[in-house]
This record gives sequence, structure tokens and C-alpha cells, in this order.
Amino acid sequence: MKCILDSLQKSAFYHAHKAAVKENKLPARITRLHEGLLPHFIHAVFEEQQKTVFFVCPNDFEAKQLSQNYLYPEKVFLPSVQTEISHIDARSIEVSAERTLALCRLMRGPAVVFTSMAAMLYKMRPKESFSEHFFSLKEGMIIEPRDLQAKFAAAGYEYSPLIEGKGQFSGRGEIAEVYPPDAVSPYRITFFDDEIETIRLFDPDTQRSYGDSIKEISISPALEINLGEKEKEELRNYLSSYDDERLRALSSRMLYELEDTGTFPNIEAYADVFSEKSSIMDWAGDALIITNDLFKIISEHTNRLETSQVLFAEVMNNGGAFGCEMSSLFELEAYFAENSGKITDIGGLLEDKTLKIKTEIEADVLSAVGFMGNMEMLADAIRERLNGGFSVYLFASSRARQLFGTLQEMNLTAPVTDGKTTPGLSIVNARLQAGFAINDAKALFLSEQDIFGRKLKNAKKNAKKKPVLDLVADLKAGDTVVHEISWELGRLLSLDIPEEWITEILGNNMQKILDKTVLPH
Repeated sequence: MKCILDSLQKSAFYHAHKAAVKENKLPARITRLHEGLLPHFIHAVFEEQQKTVFFVCPNDFEAKQLSQNYLYPEKVFLPSVQTEISHIDARSIEVSAERTLALCRLMRGPAVVFTSMAAMLYKMRPKESFSEHFFSLKEGMIIEPRDLQAKFAAAGYEYSPLIEGKGQFSGRGEIAEVYPPDAVSPYRITFFDDEIETIRLFDPDTQRSYGDSIKEISISPALEINLGEKEKEELRNYLSSYDDERLRALSSRMLYELEDTGTFPNIEAYADVFSEKSSIMDWAGDALIITNDLFKIISEHTNRLETSQVLFAEVMNNGGAFGCEMSSLFELEAYFAENSGKITDIGGLLEDKTLKIKTEIEADVLSAVGFMGNMEMLADAIRERLNGGFSVYLFASSRARQLFGTLQEMNLTAPVTDGKTTPGLSIVNARLQAGFAINDAKALFLSEQDIFGRKLKNAKKNAKKKPVLDLVADLKAGDTVVHEISWELGRLLSLDIPEEWITEILGNNMQKILDKTVLPH
């Protein structure tokens, strides 16, 4: 939104943060930064710095929610890695595909990455071990269908008779199909003998191809971890080094899967075994980190780690793990020490002492007042702000035209715009999560909820609650009923309800009526 970004870039706190980045005065902490302005601040930092920005949340759930609400196109969600403290038989290919999609996006250049602390701390494979598994397919290329399917398998794709989701491949006769994590739809590759004839998208639900043939496509790896011979040998040595009788069966099974498929479920938990390790910050290169309440992030991470350690001790005592499964993350303190010069914390109510803050910044941003549909009160507040030299932006979304007419009746002229910067009063035909005022930029932004009040979700329009008397009218003498208080079954003797009982029915005191009209079985 240009009107928000322009106002943001006039504010003192934005310039203070920009100077802190430029003058290497990070880590910084920003307080009183309103949640409604936060996504626009992230975008402004991304545009200004032209480098990847990691927005770190306490957990994956919050990271995904914020990613979904982020309006700008450079976003990507990076979930934490699936690591279990004991052996598993299968992994969720959906989560693997989501991580791979994020890594593919980072391969293309800077992005805003919504993620968790666990994802930031994971000991990844070097970037080169991922990028070397990309390959291209194009019309006229010579390759046997079965050889192509072998390439898919080597890149981590899972065979399925019919493709249903990302990370799968299929093949029959002179047709090969694959669904890369970063593709909008799966590809169907048809052959004429050993030559690729066409490459088309198809719908996995209907299995029907659509669109013209594509000249060339890039196939990304389906899995984040694709092992070379060196890494396989490191795993073999590690798994074979345990003499514990309780681990022999597990070790033999994992070694067999490693030789047969090149991997095994929960391989992500064995990241510490590999001699070459990397972090997501290494992948991104020169990047910035914005933490969303560092105190909460560290508290949640520490609690989760302590709980896992207790459970892991039990698994180890029962011979269900080797020991490295709890070592797949970098140490928190060391990680912050290494990257402290790239961190900005959006401070919460409690202050964390992990970082030695170099720059304290206070944002002069306040929450907007809600008007609950009171248009006269809204009009008075608008006039007061306009007289104070403010620009006022009313984000009314689908109600923009309705609000335009209402304000016009109150002698307030407000052009409807798409969010461009305008002096005075304007209505924006767009959505705003929550309203706020940037005081030093003299700009007020009101959301649809601030203006009209909260909508009740799933409320049926003009729905009327069925009166209790209508329910009573459906009964007849002799029906089996349940007593409202004792939950005992009974038989209805009579529907002759005296007039004085009607008040009790409407007052939700039907147990008194049932006491007098129901004979227990």
C-alpha cells in the first residue's frame, strides 16, 4: 500500500532503524510498533535493503498465519524440519515439499521468509548439495522414459501410480509425470520412442492435460537432503558403530533403506552426523533477521527443547535412538552471537537479555479508535484529524461505495482510491488488518472493523431463533421425553399448560413445567 509505505518512510523510527542497519549498529530493538503496521515495515525494509529478510516467530503456526496475511509478493513460508526423536516409518511429504518450495524460492534471489526459531537453527546441508540436483527437460531431448523416472527418484521424488501431491512422480509406457514442489501443477511428459515429444501441465484431480506444450522446464529436487556418496559413507559408519544389541535391528533396517533408496524416514534428525553443515543464513547470504518478540521466541524454544530432552532420555533408555537425534539444531546462544549484527527485535512486553542491544528505537505509532458503525462520531473524529494536518485513510474494502455515500451526506468528500498517497481524506478500496496512527508522519489509517465494528462470523442473515413455545407445540401427549435437569426418560401426560407457566417457559425454566407434566417410566 503506497499510502502506508510513504507515511512509514516519513516516520522517525523508520529512519532510526535504517541508520542502524547502515552504520552497523545492530542488534536493535523497536518498541510500540503496531501489529497493523508491522507487515508494511517488513516490506519497506526488504525494498530498502534489497536483501532477504527473515521474520522469525515463536512457532510454525504463527509464522504461517503471518505469511498468509502478508500482502506483498516476495513472501515465502519456511516450516521447521520434521525431526523425530525416534525412528519413524514415513514422513509427511507435504511438509517436505513446503520446505523445498521455500528453498527453491531462495535460490532465485532475496525474499521475505516467515519462519520459526527451530527452522533458523537447523543444521542444513550446504547450498551446493541442493542446487546440484536441479535438471532441465525440453522438447526434443533424448532420454529413455525409465531413465527419466530414475532421475526423478534420485532427486527425491516418491513413486505413485497416480500423482496426488507435490514431490511425486509416475510413469507408464511412453508417458512420465512429475510434480515439482515449486510448480503450480504437475507436468506430463510424452515420448516418441526415446525423444521427449511434449511437456504439458495437467490437473491431478481430472488427470486431463491443459495448455500448450512447454518448450523447457526446470525440475527441482523433491527433498532438501539428497545424499552423495560421502554423506552415505558417514551415515554407514555412524549407524554401524553401535554395539548395543537393542539398536542392531534398527541399525540394520536403516542401513538397508539407505542402500535401497538412498535415504530413510527421519534422515533430517541425523544432520549432526554429516561433516559439512550449513544454516539458512548461509543459504541466504547477506540477510537480515527480524524477530517477533524475542523474549517469547526464546521462552517457547527453551521449553520445547526441555520437553524433548525428557522424552528423548526415555527413548534412549529403551534403545530406540542413537543419540544424534537431539543434536540437529545449532546452539541458540552461539547462533545469536554469530548473527547479532543482523538482528532487529520487535519488542514485546518483556525484555530479553540474550542480545546486547546497541540501538533502542521507539515507534510513535498508536492503535486506532473503533467507531462501531457510529458515523457521526467517525465524521467528528475525521474533521478533528484533518484540522490537525493529518491525512486520513479509510480502508473500507467492499463497503467503499457505501462509506462514500454516507460521508457525502455529512459534507465530507472522500475520493475512493486503490491506496495511493493523497492529502486530506480518502477511502481505500482494500483491506487493512488493524488500524493505527503514525503520529510523527501525521497519518491515520482506519480498518473496516474500526469503522463498522466486528462482523459476526457464520451468522445467518435475518435468522430468528425458534421460540421455545414452537418446540413445545411439536409435542403430543404420550411422547417420550428427557427431563432437562435429571436426564431421566419419561412419558408426556398432558399438554394442558396453564397460562401462568408460559412465563416460566419463556424464562428458560422448562424444568418446572416438565416436573409437572412428565410421568417417569
